Amino acid sequence: MIDPTKIQGTVYPFVSLGHGENRLDAFDDAEVEVGIEAINVVRCTSFVPVGPDGRWRVNNTEEVPKIKNGESLPMAFQNVYSKKKYVSAIIAIDLKKMRNTYPSNEVWILK
Repeated sequence: MIDPTKIQGTVYPFVSLGHGENRLDAFDDAEVEVGIEAINVVRCTSFVPVGPDGRWRVNNTEEVPKIKNGESLPMAFQNVYSKKKYVSAIIAIDLKKMRNTYPSNEVWILK
């Protein structure tokens, strides 16, 4: 179990793509986009800086709605050349509260 209250990092706002996709795109300017389905069930956190050509993608989107508070799912980093490196995770935090506060959620980009 990951304790999200003990995670250190910078907190940025994020906006939804509105297409119901489970994906997170993070750029150097800390602009982050998360699909609507992901917003409903998770708060996302990454463990390395992300470049402008990078994209975070959930490994198994079918598992996203099944994760419980404090549990995590691995994510893959995919660049423009489609090379994958597993360097991140999605963490579920207070699922009911997340639904009630949409779209004013947060994503933690940890560096």
